[in-house]
Amino acid sequence: MAEAVRVLIRCRPLNSREKADGRKQVVELDMKSGSVSIKNPASEDPPKTFTFDQVFDNSATQADVYGEDERLLLKSRCYASNRSS
Repeated sequence: MAEAVRVLIRCRPLNSREKADGRKQVVELDMKSGSVSIKNPASEDPPKTFTFDQVFDNSATQADVYGEDERLLLKSRCYASNRSS
């Protein structure tokens, strides 16, 4: 069975400088479906939507993201070990 690349994404919160500049969050996340929609605030165009294997919102920490990545890697290695036994 071939390995597949999984793509995880985390949307970070606005930093203090971005907040002070009056910038707004332009990203909408659907963590259930893994979709990310990006809206250009200077345009009336519909948002562009992208789908990923897993999406983390701005409340997730880097540890949450890396923890999920490590869990998936460990699961994959265990599967490979069991297949070669």
